[in-house]
Amino acid sequence: MELYRSDYVVNGRTGFLIQSDAELSARLDQLAGDAALRRSFARAAIQHARQFDWDKIAGQWAAVFERAWQKRRPCVQQKYLEHLPARGGATMKRTSALVRYGGFFLSVGTARVLGLLITSLTFPILVRRLGVETYGLWSYVVALCAFFDVVANPGLTTHIAQQVAARRHAAAELVTDFLALRSLSSLVAMMALLVVARFEARPEARHLLQWYGVAELCVGLTGTDFLLSSLELFHIRSVMSLTQQALYGAGVLLLVRSPKDILWLPASILGSALATNLAGWVVLWSKGFRPSLKISPGRWPAIMGPSLHYAATT
Repeated sequence: MELYRSDYVVNGRTGFLIQSDAELSARLDQLAGDAALRRSFARAAIQHARQFDWDKIAGQWAAVFERAWQKRRPCVQQKYLEHLPARGGATMKRTSALVRYGGFFLSVGTARVLGLLITSLTFPILVRRLGVETYGLWSYVVALCAFFDVVANPGLTTHIAQQVAARRHAAAELVTDFLALRSLSSLVAMMALLVVARFEARPEARHLLQWYGVAELCVGLTGTDFLLSSLELFHIRSVMSLTQQALYGAGVLLLVRSPKDILWLPASILGSALATNLAGWVVLWSKGFRPSLKISPGRWPAIMGPSLHYAATT
């Protein structure tokens, strides 16, 4: 009966590996009567144990966890995988960090540059067609709505993005609770926004706050950018972002002709955002990221705690 693995005990050098009860009794008698043998085993065991240093063991455990983590990442694109030979002629697939994050840099960077180009082209057109006064009014409404966005999303997106990045598809169960909390906080933000709009003296600004502000908070609930980034679907996220910018630019060029067309500006923004957000959910579903429909209020304190911390530090 081997009670110890041979890589821990070297038979005859650091101890004995026994095969039967009779041998166990005999070896115990031998050790009890031979002090020199016990000291020899002790010195050899100390030397042998040094190869099991914790720094080495920790590195081995880290390698095991890394391999297990790689196997649980169905969203990693096949074109970013390298084929490496393993023992027995088998093939292992390992993601190249350089390729993945190089692709992230190129796709996201290109999308941002093109997005800035679209914004740069539409900005002077908007100012000329709306007039400085109307465009200034629109800028005021956008800035005010940005504040209520913080109320509607007090760090929730940051926390859930971190959970999805760490746990991948296993964190899908938290998304429904996240959306429930976002809906409640958005409702609070909507009520506060409507109160502020009620005291707005300018009818045009009041109308824009009521229409655009509430609609923008609702569309914000459908956002998927943070999920696509957390799952490392960088190219898809970039395409979605560029598509949204293109739809917005087309809407501005085709629909906004004069100050009377001011409502077409938020309509272009919200319409393009909603379309790409819904497309993002379709992509996530096709990739196997499917949130549960079950809401668990018991998890809400664990979500709100870190989220409020992120909001406060931001």
